[in-house]
Amino acid sequence: MLLTDLQLHLDRYQNFFDSAKKAEAENKFGLAAEYYTEAAKIMHTVFEGTKGDIRNVYRQKRDYCLTRAEQCADAHDRLPRKQPGGPARPGNGGGAPSNGGGNGGNQQQQAEAAEGDEKFKPIDDTGIRFSDVAGLDRVKQEIRDKLINPLKYPDLYKDYGLATGGGIMLYGPPGTGKTMIAKAIAGELGMPFFSVRSSDIVSKWVGDSESNIQELFRAVRSREHAILFVDEMDSLFHIRGGNDTHNDSRVAEFLSQLDGVDTKRGGLLILGATNVPWDVDPAATRPGRFSSKIYIPLPDEEARRYLIKYRMTKIAAPFDHTVNIDELVQETVDMTLGSKGALILVLRYLMR
Repeated sequence: MLLTDLQLHLDRYQNFFDSAKKAEAENKFGLAAEYYTEAAKIMHTVFEGTKGDIRNVYRQKRDYCLTRAEQCADAHDRLPRKQPGGPARPGNGGGAPSNGGGNGGNQQQQAEAAEGDEKFKPIDDTGIRFSDVAGLDRVKQEIRDKLINPLKYPDLYKDYGLATGGGIMLYGPPGTGKTMIAKAIAGELGMPFFSVRSSDIVSKWVGDSESNIQELFRAVRSREHAILFVDEMDSLFHIRGGNDTHNDSRVAEFLSQLDGVDTKRGGLLILGATNVPWDVDPAATRPGRFSSKIYIPLPDEEARRYLIKYRMTKIAAPFDHTVNIDELVQETVDMTLGSKGALILVLRYLMR
């Protein structure tokens, strides 16, 4: 990192850090948590871009900010909350049924409840296994150790006093296969797979987002075993403390539902994915929630080789006999250094 860039980052860090301290002194804990998180994000960038012993100093500053962000989020949770304002769902204003009498209103509520039960349906078999995921051997082994093996061999983990339970947050650059890994976990365990994102939950009507979350967990709990995968965690669990009271209420409801789930029993496993983990509310990563974090990196050389060679085998027209396939693969592997897995798949269109 250039000296000018370093100084710019350090200045921005100091501004956020000072703002966080000021907000905390004024008991604006939600805002303080947001500022501390931004400061930690900047300090992580500095940490990654420097070398030598000074990295330890930057790491300590980053970790301190993350700790303070979580503590401020805790304090924010304990503050009394006001009911968020916003548009009411048509037909609910004035308290009287709009369809002529109480029976019509009850029938409408029953119809909406039945519709909610149908809204969140799992995929019973994703059809994806770890063998379908190119590379990421370290990630696969970490998931086996933290999630899969404890369910397959619960007595062994209990005998050795190894911790089990909790959720996992997959984070990393976009297009690196986080969703595919989540589906592979469901496939390896043979469990129904519920997948939700912000667009499935968030509503402009007051209280509807919270109702959607409740319906989701009712659907999940109706299964003896299931995996709940929350994509785009930074949207559903966006850090609280700003002016968006709807977001604060939605996050609080989701966390409350998570706390009512016994993940140690193995009936429900929770997974999440995000490209920007620093935008996720710190309360979501406490023990029992998304407490384990696994980084999903860009594909390494072997993973890129597998993806490219696989795509080449799908080309309808055969190569000219003068083409050396191995050399062509190696040239493409070198050319895609630093590319995402999703971007490499675009090669299939270039090879038609």
